[in-house]
Amino acid sequence: MSSNHVTLNHHYEHFQNDELAVSRFKAYSIAPAVETRTDGRGRGIDVCFFGVLRKEGEMKKLFLACLFLLGLCFLPFAHASAATQSSDTMILEWRAEKVWIDKGDLCLRGTFTNKREDLSITKINQFVTEITFTRADGSKYQYVAMPTKMPLVKISAGGARTVTFNLGHFEDTWKDWVATEDYTFNYITGKRW
Repeated sequence: MSSNHVTLNHHYEHFQNDELAVSRFKAYSIAPAVETRTDGRGRGIDVCFFGVLRKEGEMKKLFLACLFLLGLCFLPFAHASAATQSSDTMILEWRAEKVWIDKGDLCLRGTFTNKREDLSITKINQFVTEITFTRADGSKYQYVAMPTKMPLVKISAGGARTVTFNLGHFEDTWKDWVATEDYTFNYITGKRW
């Protein structure tokens, strides 16, 4: 036994008949957080430290019920965050509108159009463009690029959004251009934003 325990036992034996000393002993001893009290008929009732009656398995049932209710509260968020990835142009269409050079970087502006009334676009995952440039002398060359930074794009059901991509450093001139794109995106069901 530890020295503290021996000391407490000594004090307990010394003040055995003193009710105040016994209650102090119980307060200092290492005991569970449940206190036994008697009701008016002499039966023992276990009372937890926060005042809830403790019966066999009642705390476990209360904990499981709280956990279940908490799970029900977060269920709509779990469903809403379950996005589907796609590259279907029948859902999201891109139309390139302008290509220019800004401070040595090639920029491409266009509009994403959500063609579905029951889906919302949450994110553009990847965007690769192939631009065919025609020079003034009639020669053609192709430039394949990805944006240096992917902008945050959210499009509501049936909506459209104009986006500008920075395609990185570029040094050349052109008379005409044609762009084709390959992109993937995430969508969720329902109208949002």
